[in-house]
Amino acid sequence: MNFELIFILAALFIAGWAVVSYSFVQISRQTKSQKQNQNVQPAFRLADQWIMESQRKIEELSEKAEQPLGTAQHELLDLRLEAGRLPQGVKNLRTVRESLAGNIKPLALNKTLAEIVDLYLLTEDYQIEEANFVYFKTHVGSVPILEVLKAEPLSDTGMKKWLGLLSAKANPVMGGFLYFADGHQFAACQENKEWMEALRSYKIMSLDFQGLTALLVSFKLYEDTDRLIKTFQAGIESTIPLVGQADKMGLALTSLGASALNVQMILEGGMPGPSKTGSEESEGL
Repeated sequence: MNFELIFILAALFIAGWAVVSYSFVQISRQTKSQKQNQNVQPAFRLADQWIMESQRKIEELSEKAEQPLGTAQHELLDLRLEAGRLPQGVKNLRTVRESLAGNIKPLALNKTLAEIVDLYLLTEDYQIEEANFVYFKTHVGSVPILEVLKAEPLSDTGMKKWLGLLSAKANPVMGGFLYFADGHQFAACQENKEWMEALRSYKIMSLDFQGLTALLVSFKLYEDTDRLIKTFQAGIESTIPLVGQADKMGLALTSLGASALNVQMILEGGMPGPSKTGSEESEGL
């Protein structure tokens, strides 16, 4: 007797029986499913489609929300860190004030007034009329500064001419500035009481090179501070729309959960409850 042949035939029989049985099971399931689908109302299929679509939307939102919310979280952290550095700005300005109160010794520059101003200020902060006539663009309007050239003699006639030029362009609040590039001319002007009284009457302040330097660095820091404040205010105000958004999101999710629970109770024979949105529920608290 050939046992090997009998074993092979038996194995083939079992395999064939398994395939046929599996096919009958699949056919039975398919037939049962078809019968069930034939008995289901179209409204049930539509309801299932709506809920399935809602599921898909939430899944997509969950994936899309992760990156922008994570980025926003880092951005808010960076904003707080930068805001925490503001006291350092106060410290830096205090250090400059202390330096100005001492005996400052700026490097002497053999340049015109316009060239010196250009070294310190941004083009948006000043306007050049001539090489020796410049305007500061301040929050109260343009403020003129006129340079007395070293070659021009210091006299009553010259002073009247300079006062005439400055008074015609003087700012109503801040007046203007008369800059003496020659330190000896500046000292002579300071010693002449009539000239100094005339300058005060027109709100004109006389400057030497040290005074000009102090004026320029302080105006630069003043304008830079204004730009800093505007930038920080814009950053802070950008966070205002975020206030309360997390609460609204939480209420919306809670509302969906309550609705799903209410629907489940209805499907199991419970009494339908009143339908409220998350915002309506929060107002009722």
